[in-house]
Amino acid sequence: MPLCNTIQRPPPIRPALTLRTTEDLDVAPPTCSGLSPETTLSQLFELYFLPVYLRSTMADPKTIAEYRSAINSWVRFLWDPPLRLIDNAACAAFIFEDLNRENGAEISPNTVRKHCTHLQMVLQAAGPQTKDYPWAATPWGLFGEDPFGRPRPVPWFLKPPEREKPAEDGLTLDEIGRLLDAARLAVKPALSECPAPTWWRGLLRFGFNTGLRRGSLLMLRRSWIEPFCDAGFLPLPGRASKKKRPKQIYISPEAMAVLAEMPTGDLVFPWAESMVSFNRYRRRLWDAAGVPPGHKFHGLRKAIGSALYAIDPKAAQLQLGHQSENTTRRSYVSSAAAAASLEANVGRASRRVRQPKPSAGQKMLF
Repeated sequence: MPLCNTIQRPPPIRPALTLRTTEDLDVAPPTCSGLSPETTLSQLFELYFLPVYLRSTMADPKTIAEYRSAINSWVRFLWDPPLRLIDNAACAAFIFEDLNRENGAEISPNTVRKHCTHLQMVLQAAGPQTKDYPWAATPWGLFGEDPFGRPRPVPWFLKPPEREKPAEDGLTLDEIGRLLDAARLAVKPALSECPAPTWWRGLLRFGFNTGLRRGSLLMLRRSWIEPFCDAGFLPLPGRASKKKRPKQIYISPEAMAVLAEMPTGDLVFPWAESMVSFNRYRRRLWDAAGVPPGHKFHGLRKAIGSALYAIDPKAAQLQLGHQSENTTRRSYVSSAAAAASLEANVGRASRRVRQPKPSAGQKMLF
């Protein structure tokens, strides 16, 4: 028998789990840009989560700004402790402080839930790599070890209950009419081919009839629209849609008429200035029309959502591009439109329900 088959090789030596600290960085810098249990959550976000996760998933600037807002709240209330000191108690303390802000500032539980969601994603990047979170920074995690020498699991935010509120901040037809009248006072945008009043009236009318968001409207191009009889379809590309999801939007004859009246080029609603200036001129228009400041531009989307829902709930869901009808009903439909939908869809059937009647020949049981 050959000698090589008689020799038993020793089992491979598996290195013990060692977590580096700040004292080890000068001797043997670890991977992932020097991340360690001494790294804070804000540092983890800037050094790892932002370049590895957000940029690779092509997150838009608004999403990145929401993450930064959650990180800023974490630093404000908990002073940004190192990862090895973060546990479930620290997460609970953050929720308490975020809900009960000082100086009497009110914050919705839904906003706190959003902060918790964003912070939980960043915490998962510091945890061990799993099937659900393969993009975590290290295989063993950065939260240190428990008293038994095992890697500490990822802390968890127990979010406050979600608060449901009806979409009563949607613009009414009367308010939209006052906005169209007040658009005669607009001076921006200063376009040679399109007067500012015409620009704002077209934006308001097209936004109401299609339910498109502000960002999608400002990126809209005529070449995207596919005419069909007197209407059309808009295959909205991912770069012009929320969460980069392509959608199919119906362009009604009324919306097609608005496009025909707009004296602009392929870019239907060009806006050369910043979004800060857009919001400033939008607020001036709202003030001139006497529209409450709480009824913002997104109220156009809620207005068409409520109008379609009162006629056909499925039509509202499809036009707004929601994956679930519950999203449409909970956030985009006014109470009056919901009641009208119940009357149209449930009222007729309820009137045909047979009612129970007492039996004439019922025997005595007691």
